[in-house]
Amino acid sequence: GTLVEFGLVQIWPGTILAIASFALAPLALELIAFANEIVFLILFIVTLGRIKTLYSIIIIIVIYWIFALFSGLLMFLKVYEL
Repeated sequence: GTLVEFGLVQIWPGTILAIASFALAPLALELIAFANEIVFLILFIVTLGRIKTLYSIIIIIVIYWIFALFSGLLMFLKVYEL
């Protein structure tokens, strides 16, 4: 994603501005989701082996379903343009 964005900025400087003019909210939500993914991946790596296996599995499943719900909601809003 970073390389694609860098290429768009270098080749067509106005592309990001044009895309952001109509897709600001979905792009902002995608950025927040990406940042959360990084945070939870780091937390997963740091706590690997420190938390009981059952608790770890339950936490991972709950976090997965929360992000799946947000992703589905975002897709619903994007498809129906709400």
